[in-house]
Amino acid sequence: MAMTNDNKKSLNVPPLRFPEFKGEWRNVRAIDLLETFSTNSLTWDELNYEGGAMKDVHYGLIHQRFDSVIVDANSDLIPFINSGKEPKRYTLIEEGDLILADASEDIAECGKPVEFFGKCNFPVVSGLHTIHCRDKLGITVPGFKSFLFSSVPIKRQIAHLCEGTKIYSISSGTLRELWLHVPDRKEQSKITALLEKIDERIRVQRKTIEVYKSAFSSFLSKIAQDLISSKTSLIKDLGQPFSTGNLSWEDARKGGKTPCVLYGQLFTDYSVFIENVISSTDKTEGYISNGNEIIFPSSTTVDSLSLIAPCAVLRKGILLGGDMFGIRVGSNYDPIFISAILQTKYRKVLAAKAQGSTIIHLHYDDIKNIPIETPSLAIQQEISKAIVLTSNMAANESKILASLETLKCFLLSNLFC
Repeated sequence: MAMTNDNKKSLNVPPLRFPEFKGEWRNVRAIDLLETFSTNSLTWDELNYEGGAMKDVHYGLIHQRFDSVIVDANSDLIPFINSGKEPKRYTLIEEGDLILADASEDIAECGKPVEFFGKCNFPVVSGLHTIHCRDKLGITVPGFKSFLFSSVPIKRQIAHLCEGTKIYSISSGTLRELWLHVPDRKEQSKITALLEKIDERIRVQRKTIEVYKSAFSSFLSKIAQDLISSKTSLIKDLGQPFSTGNLSWEDARKGGKTPCVLYGQLFTDYSVFIENVISSTDKTEGYISNGNEIIFPSSTTVDSLSLIAPCAVLRKGILLGGDMFGIRVGSNYDPIFISAILQTKYRKVLAAKAQGSTIIHLHYDDIKNIPIETPSLAIQQEISKAIVLTSNMAANESKILASLETLKCFLLSNLFC
């Protein structure tokens, strides 16, 4: 690929191209390229995965289920329409058709595309909050349209054309104001092939990470199952309890010099232990870690089992805040080991102490008298080392995934205009 660098004239070409292509790209309004068809408004309650005569592409599939912008028309992720709910007027999806999600809470996701390949074994129609499009000029190759509508230049245009505040939306009328730049079919094929290979590599990497996570969970469960105890202690014997100060998402969003952990991140960003902290704040008041703590979230709106998410804190100088409590672990216990067995062997025991319905709470006083079995400190530390090693392997795979996704973003920004 070669960079285009022409100071004499601003050409209708992207910043980055394969070197064998030189000509300008065609400029065309989306409405002049794409024919649109009516869609239905069936909800998830009117769809199923058991069976039926017709299938439906709900916009939720585009936002959450499909892992690529190019989708097999016979994907098992596409649900059936409940008997008797089939639309009376419809246009069937054909190979090469483009489906856009026309609404989202995230403006960057409004207009998110998928393009279908393969002949459908069942009739498939375009559903709620979608725009069904088809190339009426026959100038695009299979797959190119989905990457074109995923490109940064087109997404910027769509963001500018979106309507709404909390929920952003576009319509088929938006295509009248949307301008597309399209190269010849050979260049389209080359771009599409490259991005498809990157997508496939990303899918493989995600599966690799899931394998590591599954192996990690199995490893923790095996530890809990085969654990040979040398003594029984109460949770209150582990160390000194402490509470944390207030810390909001707004405090963390601003950034700053002090690394911080909010209680909500115990559910989403961290697992058995916290070593590399991803948030920071300018706030300095509150509990600062010593590097030998276990912290627990105190509330959730999900369920009692999901509330049991203790994490060992391995670094000093981290501001801990939000709805959580903690234990400064004594020298006879390894924080990572204790965190691991609380998440596995004793998870249901701790969850049984949680209280509430809409908001579920758990406090130190609820669990302090729960007995737990532990081996010698030497065995705890050996197991802890194995946990860190296994977790770091998964973290390294996640870094590779992040690099691949960064590369894809770069290409979607620079291979299109």
